Amino acid sequence: MPNICQLSTSVINKIAAGEVIERPASVVKELLENSLDAGATRIEVAVEKGGAESIRITDNGCGIAADQLSLAVASHATSKIVDADDLFRVETLGFRGEALASIVEVSRLVLRSRPADCESGAELEVVGGRAEPIRPVGCPPGTSVEVRQLFFNTPVRQKFLRTTQTEMGHVTEAVTRLALGCPGVHFSLSHGGRLVHDLPPVDDLRQRVAILFGEPLAESLIQIDSLTASVTCPISVWVVRKNFCRTGVLKNSCRTSTDVPGGQPTGRIGSARPPTTSSSAPDSQSAGRLLSTRRLTSAIDASASPRGR
Repeated sequence: MPNICQLSTSVINKIAAGEVIERPASVVKELLENSLDAGATRIEVAVEKGGAESIRITDNGCGIAADQLSLAVASHATSKIVDADDLFRVETLGFRGEALASIVEVSRLVLRSRPADCESGAELEVVGGRAEPIRPVGCPPGTSVEVRQLFFNTPVRQKFLRTTQTEMGHVTEAVTRLALGCPGVHFSLSHGGRLVHDLPPVDDLRQRVAILFGEPLAESLIQIDSLTASVTCPISVWVVRKNFCRTGVLKNSCRTSTDVPGGQPTGRIGSARPPTTSSSAPDSQSAGRLLSTRRLTSAIDASASPRGR
């Protein structure tokens, strides 16, 4: 009869990494969410070979104190919740404290950070889950995370990575989704030293959509706002005509959307089938379109209410 044994922390984290980190884009998504939770207003993403070789994300957020760096990469360690009651009022994109712990187990990671009120920063290097001593380093306020050779110690996972072009497509999609949800944050994305996106902060989501997908699509967006006064965070949905959602990143962005809890109401891009009317143009005032709009608004209100959740 086989014996039951307790798995080591390293094995547990490698298993967790398989659930949290599927590909380079997963790393980008988790690190970007950490940057946004840290209050960053500028985030730079630089990748090599679709992220399989190198991912570097730099932000101007609140930073991490030197004595907290080791906890930052520890499993189930987080600054976002303290007790179980906090689970009912989560206002961040992440809170479980699993992402960095999973990433360091399957990569070579260098974490540099400096709070604004500190004269110098600190650096922590972790290779396959083994951490080196923390050392002082000169760096600007904020945090920089460099992840190299993802899955170097788990060749089976590495084997299932796709081509550089495919992986870069997933990385671009991850950045695009969060950039749409946070129009007030400056995002930049580069691949192999070539600038892919430079998205300055904007006040109107349409401006960011125009930069990413073109003026015609931005001008055709239909904004639908929740009308229920009891909703804690007002919901705004941006509907795009189906013919714009056929190819590329926009097609994937239309499937799901990104909201930032606790912040300003953010736009969501979604696709809706045009009503059967004589005209399907975005500015049509037909009764059919108005009826569809009211139904969608009612659905938004229902999903936002406590009973609808």
